[in-house]
Amino acid sequence: MQLKFGGAVKSLKPSELVPVAPAKHHTARAFAGDYAGKQGTMDGVDGEDGILKVMVYGETDFAIVQMCDVVKVADW
Repeated sequence: MQLKFGGAVKSLKPSELVPVAPAKHHTARAFAGDYAGKQGTMDGVDGEDGILKVMVYGETDFAIVQMCDVVKVADW
C-alpha cells in the first residue's frame, strides 16, 4: 500500500497498519456501510455510533455510521 503525506509517498505493508478509532474533529474514512470510501470529519461520537460530516455531490451531509466501520486518517 502506498500513502501520500507531505508531498512524499511511503510504501507500507498491510501488517504495518493499525486501525485507530476516530474521535470528534478527527479526519476519518468509512470503509463499510452506505458511506464506504467517503472521507470526512467526525462531528460527534456516541458509544457505538458516530456522525461523519462528508461531502456528497457538492453538498455537506451528516452520516450516522457505526464506529466499527470508520477509521482515523493518519495526520502525518
